[in-house]
Amino acid sequence: MAIIKKTIVKGQKPTHEQLMELEAASKMPIVYDEDSPELTEEQYAHMSEAARNRRNAIKKSIKRCRYDPTAIY
Repeated sequence: MAIIKKTIVKGQKPTHEQLMELEAASKMPIVYDEDSPELTEEQYAHMSEAARNRRNAIKKSIKRCRYDPTAIY
């Protein structure tokens, strides 16, 4: 099986042919081998934790201030 590389530009919509390829690929079974073995529950948990930590690291904190209405005018 060959590796096919495609470049997608932001805002570009897939062609009908590309949509058909995706539809066909979604119906194919997942094949595991020595290069890509099936993940264990422990590996899934570790990946989930890493993703959560990454999201939390980039999350902006919310700061709120209350002003007296008379201070604004």
